[in-house]
This record gives sequence, C-alpha cells and structure tokens, in this order.
Amino acid sequence: MDYLPYNELTKQEKKLVLEAEKAMKNSYNPYSFFYVGAAVLTGKGKIFSAANMANGSSSVNLCAERAVIATANSAGHRDIRAMAIIAKSGKNHYDDIITPCGVCRQFLFEIERITGKELQIICVDPKKKSVLKATISELLPLPHTRSH
Repeated sequence: MDYLPYNELTKQEKKLVLEAEKAMKNSYNPYSFFYVGAAVLTGKGKIFSAANMANGSSSVNLCAERAVIATANSAGHRDIRAMAIIAKSGKNHYDDIITPCGVCRQFLFEIERITGKELQIICVDPKKKSVLKATISELLPLPHTRSH
C-alpha cells in the first residue's frame, strides 16, 4: 500500500482516474450529497466507468465500485486488473481520499478469485493531489470465503 502524489501515476492510471471523474458527474445522491465515480481497466485494455446511485432507503444504495464491476461483467469483461475511485461532497467540501466500503471490498475480492491476479485499487482525492494505491488484499486482508 502506497501513498503518493497524483503526478507519479502512470499515463494509463491517470486515464483511469479521468474516466472515474467523468463518471462521477452522473452520480445520484440527493440525500448525503456524496458523489463517487469508479473506472476499471480490463486485461485487454478496455475501460468501463460508473457512478454511485443513492436511494431513499439507504440499504439499497449502489456504490460506484459495484456498479462498474456489474457494467464490465454485463459486457463480458471479468478480467479486471485495476480500479480508480474518486469522490466529492457537494455540501461538506470533502477533500479526503476515499476507499471502498466493506461491502465493496468483499465484492472486489471476488474479482481476484475470478482472475487469479491482484486487483490494483487507485483511490484519489477530489483535487487530484494525493493517491492511495493498494491491492484489494491489502484493503481486505481477511475476506469472507465459502467453505468447500
């Protein structure tokens, strides 16, 4: 797990962040005004993006991370290698790096099980100054697994 300045990202990582940022504009959250965008990069170099979608019944909110995985999967792409996440708050001037929630971490762990490869997560603050790069295994060291 590494914290680094945004300018140290590769060109491809910056493109992934840009796509997440574009997706964030489609976020729907009139309740907490917390807007999240996510983008994934597949093994074939294809990028998919999605935003969070809130609901009056908060237990059915859909996080951007799960939405983008479902979008890529629906298009036949499960070989996901990296994900970028960016968020902002319309009310509270939220400036921190956000990381996936616990539910999303467990969901993203399944991608590692599918691909057999580490999933790189790139979390960026809304002003694109700071970055946290980690694998999903670092963010979720003890995932729930089915017994066989």
